[in-house]
Amino acid sequence: MAEKAMLTLEGRQRDESGEETVTRLRTQADYSIRNGCHYILYEEKLPDSEAVVKNLIKLKGSVLEMTKRGPVSSRMVFEAGQSHRTDYVTPYGILPLEVCTQELEVCAGEPDGRPAGPGASGREPDGRPAGPGASGREPHGRPAGPESNFQENGLEIRLSYRLASGEQFLSHCAITISLALLRGTS
Repeated sequence: MAEKAMLTLEGRQRDESGEETVTRLRTQADYSIRNGCHYILYEEKLPDSEAVVKNLIKLKGSVLEMTKRGPVSSRMVFEAGQSHRTDYVTPYGILPLEVCTQELEVCAGEPDGRPAGPGASGREPDGRPAGPGASGREPHGRPAGPESNFQENGLEIRLSYRLASGEQFLSHCAITISLALLRGTS
C-alpha cells in the first residue's frame, strides 16, 4: 500500500560554457516498497501548459530509474560508473541521450535533511562500515542493510551524471531527491 509523501527534487545542470540552471519541484507523491524496490510516483505539469507528465522513480539496490510518461517521455537509468542510453521524447522530436552516472548516493534521513543512517554504500554517515542491529532489521520492521535505505522519517538520493547526445557533450548534472513521509495521510 502506498504512503503519501512530500517529494522535493532539486536539479542542477551546467553546460560547456559553465552556465548553470537550477530547477526545483516540490509536490506530493506516493511511496511504496515492493519486492525490494522503492517506488515514488508523482505528477508534474509542464511549464506554460496544462499537460501532465506522470513520473516514476524506482530504486533497487544501487540502480535508480526515472521514467516519464505523457507529452514528454523517457526512461533514464542511473548506475554509478555506468553509461546508459535512452531516448528523450518531446512534442518537438526525439533526442537520443547517453547518461553517464558518476555518483549515486542513497541515505535515510531525518525530516530536516540530516543523514540518519547508512546509504547505498553500506556506511554510517561518519564513514564507518554499517551493520544491522542484532535482529538484522530496522526499527520499523523492514530488513536492514543497503537494500532497505529507509528510515521512518525519509529518504534522500543524490546523483551526479553527465549528459551527451551522440558525441556531443550537453551538460554536467546533479539531482537531489528528498522524500518525507506524511503521517496519517496514507
